[in-house]
Amino acid sequence: MAASDYSLTASEVIALSPCEIGRAGATITAGQVVVDDPSTGKLVLADANHATAAICGRVKGIAAHNASDGQPLAYVGNGGRIRIDSTTATGEQNETVYLSDTPGAMCSSDDAKMVGFSTVIGHVDTAGAILTVQIAEAAAAYGN
Repeated sequence: MAASDYSLTASEVIALSPCEIGRAGATITAGQVVVDDPSTGKLVLADANHATAAICGRVKGIAAHNASDGQPLAYVGNGGRIRIDSTTATGEQNETVYLSDTPGAMCSSDDAKMVGFSTVIGHVDTAGAILTVQIAEAAAAYGN
């Protein structure tokens, strides 16, 4: 069962904090969650149920702009803030946002519990628009 992912528009994603820089290892769109691929040292899309454990965990942050393979990629890491303007976020203040089982995507806590993963990406600060990145890797699934 797939989670109901947040629907983000790349042009509406705005970094509100200083960014960290890496190199894209795939085509990445603003607002997607990225991880460091240990085999290449490049940033790729995070995926809660990827066959490679390192791609499931080790979340670095959220892409601040679009990039193709080999291009520099700025991302908002732990402690940073990013405007996401999600059209599917509940809009509740302090809503917890999780890594989805769709590569690069985020979902709500209810959806994360349904599919049994729990990597926290951050918390919505205001009416579904501002996300504070507070990555907490999953030690265990919800029990599904």
